Amino acid sequence: MIDKNNFRVIVLTFFICLNAKAIITTEVSAFYYTDKLSSTSSVSSSKTNYDVAILMTAEGKNTFAIGWSYIGVSSSDEMTTKTTYKSTETGPKFSYLFGKEKNWYVGLVYNFTAKANFEDTNGSAEWRGTSYRAEFGFLPRISSKLAAGVKFNYHAANYNEQITNSSTLTKTTNSKTLIYPTLSLLYDF
Repeated sequence: MIDKNNFRVIVLTFFICLNAKAIITTEVSAFYYTDKLSSTSSVSSSKTNYDVAILMTAEGKNTFAIGWSYIGVSSSDEMTTKTTYKSTETGPKFSYLFGKEKNWYVGLVYNFTAKANFEDTNGSAEWRGTSYRAEFGFLPRISSKLAAGVKFNYHAANYNEQITNSSTLTKTTNSKTLIYPTLSLLYDF
């Protein structure tokens, strides 16, 4: 969920874009993976990652963009027991389009807020911390306002707080690292 302060930053960014005659770009990326093995034992795995960002670029340039990102990560693994991890993260995003046709993409997101729910046979806990994601991709223009392509992502989340039993706060050193592709769309308003 987006808290009040993050929502204020998004709204403020939007109005700055309007006053600065900037181009507002919406970016959406997603990845879904599922795997199931059946033999003498059953193993299944499911992964979902998505990112929605609102960015602004200087009018006429459309190369460097700055904005706000909301990321969701979900994974479920089941062998003899089930382990689930669901995270929502939000923070500033920077991207740069380069090359002759501006088809190549580099992006960096630093999420000030990363909250995850983790559950396994030992119980469940809420983890709190920060994360970052580096992106590299190829997104050719389909039209003057729309680009689509694929990005490769490195995502690392580090959690330094853990809440168990809905009230017990402890310091922790949990982390989650992912490398994955996404299908991505960029739309300029």
